[in-house]
Amino acid sequence: MFIQKIHFRFLGLFFFTLLSSGCIEFDAKWGETDPPAQHTGFLADCLPDGVSLQNRVSQPYAKTVAEALLYLKAVCRGNKLMDGSGREIRFLPAPCFGMNPGPERMLKAHKEFQKNLKKLQRKYTVIVLKRLCV
Repeated sequence: MFIQKIHFRFLGLFFFTLLSSGCIEFDAKWGETDPPAQHTGFLADCLPDGVSLQNRVSQPYAKTVAEALLYLKAVCRGNKLMDGSGREIRFLPAPCFGMNPGPERMLKAHKEFQKNLKKLQRKYTVIVLKRLCV
């Protein structure tokens, strides 16, 4: 326990020394703006109608369209979104089932969605959009 306290005090003193000497800079304003919105605002012009940077996505690496575009290293070329590897980015809304659709209708809609997704993924990078179903 005593050794841990000395270790933490040493680390604190070490980082304080680096900060005060100017070797490390701390930007207090970084948390005030959302980094994805700050760096992806210019991509909003290339988004298709009905899609905004704040839309929620169903991707494991992102929560919003802005984060997904940042992750994919998206660029805007001639009103088209392209990922870092040069593939065009397309958006596909997730299926919406409504109130009590029934299992056969849900299964049919899910199969159709998966078929469309696989078809688009052959040629494009696809971002799946979450939808609020009412």
